[in-house]
Amino acid sequence: MKSVTCKNRSQFLNTIKNNGMKKVIVLICVCLCFESIFGKSDTGKTNEWPANFFKTLKTKDNAEGISCTITTPDSSVHFIGEKYGGGIVFYVYDKGRYGLIAAVADQSTESQPWYNGAFKQTGATRDGIGEGAKNTSLIIAAQSADNKEGTFVAKLCADYSVTVNGITYDDWYLPSKAELNLLFLQKDVVSGLSYLYYWSSTEIDNNEAWMQNFTFDEQLNVSKDHKLFVRAIRAF
Repeated sequence: MKSVTCKNRSQFLNTIKNNGMKKVIVLICVCLCFESIFGKSDTGKTNEWPANFFKTLKTKDNAEGISCTITTPDSSVHFIGEKYGGGIVFYVYDKGRYGLIAAVADQSTESQPWYNGAFKQTGATRDGIGEGAKNTSLIIAAQSADNKEGTFVAKLCADYSVTVNGITYDDWYLPSKAELNLLFLQKDVVSGLSYLYYWSSTEIDNNEAWMQNFTFDEQLNVSKDHKLFVRAIRAF
């Protein structure tokens, strides 16, 4: 999905025409003269355009009063192995509209620990698609003060940023246990993965977290001070 803010009729028309939209999700809409189409505030409502929409829009002489933010559906379909969004797609769902992307290389040339010098429970116990992002935030919040100069895998992922074709992608995170297994299943598609051990962001307790063996299909609990490899991912 992408959001576009339109401040006048001209911008609104161009946005619709450029995206070939048949529907939009109206997030904020203050229309002084389009009340018959949207209503004064149809937050979150999906509107199918009436057949005479453009004609109606163009004939409103006082239409410059429109000010709204719209979200247009992203009709792109993506596939496993595609170079997209700053990395390589390794998992898709909803017919390829959404999924997960792996960075093109590990976030460190050397293996790194899960903890930042102190054993503690961070609350990063989530597992599943998208849960790695929440885990990563919890780990960083809980561990950053332990060693101001420390390097740990969640921070390496969160600090990663890459710019491709003028677009910067900086929302990377340490994959959850489930997401890491999905990455393992595509180890021959995603470039540069080691056939050794990678950290997940899913914690077990004060002392241990989950990791994935990339030689064999197994996930194991290991001490957080062990040094393993790290590969950042992001969602789309």
